[in-house]
Amino acid sequence: MSIASLPDQSASGLRISSFIDALVLHGHKCYAVGQAAMPPFSHQTVRSGYELFSLYNSSLRNDKKEKIAAFAFPKKRFRRILNNIFANDPNIYGLFVYQKLPGFVIPYLIRLCKKRHIHLFFDIVEYQVISQQDFLGFFINYLPNYATINYYAKKGRVTAISSYLYQFFSQKGIPTVYIPFFFDTSKITFVSNNFIKYPHQGLYLLYAGVPQGGRDTIVNAVKGILLLPLELQRNISFWLAGANEEQMLQLGLSKEELSQSKIFCHYLGRVRHEKVMELYEMVDYSLLLKPKNKRFSKAGFPTKISESLAAGVPPICNDTGDVGHFIIDGKNGLLLNDDSPEAFSSGILKALSMPQDAYLRLRQEARKTADSELSLPVFADRLEEFCTEGKTSHGN
Repeated sequence: MSIASLPDQSASGLRISSFIDALVLHGHKCYAVGQAAMPPFSHQTVRSGYELFSLYNSSLRNDKKEKIAAFAFPKKRFRRILNNIFANDPNIYGLFVYQKLPGFVIPYLIRLCKKRHIHLFFDIVEYQVISQQDFLGFFINYLPNYATINYYAKKGRVTAISSYLYQFFSQKGIPTVYIPFFFDTSKITFVSNNFIKYPHQGLYLLYAGVPQGGRDTIVNAVKGILLLPLELQRNISFWLAGANEEQMLQLGLSKEELSQSKIFCHYLGRVRHEKVMELYEMVDYSLLLKPKNKRFSKAGFPTKISESLAAGVPPICNDTGDVGHFIIDGKNGLLLNDDSPEAFSSGILKALSMPQDAYLRLRQEARKTADSELSLPVFADRLEEFCTEGKTSHGN
C-alpha cells in the first residue's frame, strides 16, 4: 500500500507492481491500495492475482478538495478499503508498506497487523535529506521517511532497494533482504537494432524522470552537450521525458543555456509511462547523472537503469549506489567518472565515435544483464523465501 500512481504511472507504482508479479508467480493473491486513475474506494483487476483499490483519484491530482481529503485524512480511507478487503478475504498473510506513506498512517497499520497477526513488511527505497525539501516537503516527505527508517521499520521486516540500505538495516538487527528495482523483462519490448526500426543520423538520447530536489544532476548533461562544437550538437537529439523548461531553470540551467539547448533538447514535461516505453524503442542511449557522495544517491537504486537495460538501451551514467554492480563500461553501457558536464561531454564523444557493430553489441549485453540480473525470475524466489520465512512458527 502506498501513495503511488498505480499500477504503472510512477516509479513507486512500477516497483509495487513488480513485487506483486513476483508474489503472484508463487500463487499469492495481492491487493494494492494506492492512488489510481479511478474514483476513491473503487477497484479493478489489473491482471490475475492483482486487485487494485483506489485511495485517491490520480486523474484529479489538481483538485484541491480531493487532495485535502486524501492527504489530510488518509487513515479513514485506508480503514474503509482494508475492512472491505478483510470482509472478502480474512486470511491475509502479509502487508507491505511502501515507504512513501503519511507518517501517522503507519502506527495504525502496525496496530492492525499486530491485532490480526499479519506479517508486516517495509519496502525502503530511499533515505531523504533535509536539503532536498522545501517547507511543505519537510513535513510531507522528510519527517515521515525519517520516522519510517529510524523507528517504524523495527516493527517488521525490510526489503531494501540498495546494498547501502541493506547494510543499514541489517546492522540494526532488522530482518532485511536486498531487492533492487527489477522488471518482468518478458513484457518489455527489446529492439535489437533501433537503426533499422528508426533510421536516423547522429545520436538519440533519453532522460526519463523528474529531477526533483537535485536527485539527478540532469542539468550537467545539457551543459556537457553545450561544451561540444556546434556541428556535433546538431547531431544530437535529447528527449527529456518528465522535465520541463521551468524545472531546468530551477535546477541551475541559465536562460542562455536553456535557449542554446533547444538546438538538441526536446523538453517534454510529464508524460505517461507508455510514451516513455515508446521513446526507449527509438533512442540509442538513456542517461542518468547523480551526485556521487550524497546519501540519497547511495541509498536508492534508479528505476531508469533497470528499465533501460530491460529495453536494451545502454545507459550513460556515473557510478553511484549499486549502479556499478550492473553497468560495465563499454560492455552494456558507458560508465562516467563523475556527474560533471566535462565527464558527460567525454561520454558523448565516446558514444558518437563508436562503430555501429560495437554499439549493437552494447544493446544485446544491456538486455542480457536485465534478463540475468534484474528480472522477475531472479527475485521472485528470493522475495517468496524472505516473506514466508518462519511461516509455521508464526502460526499462519
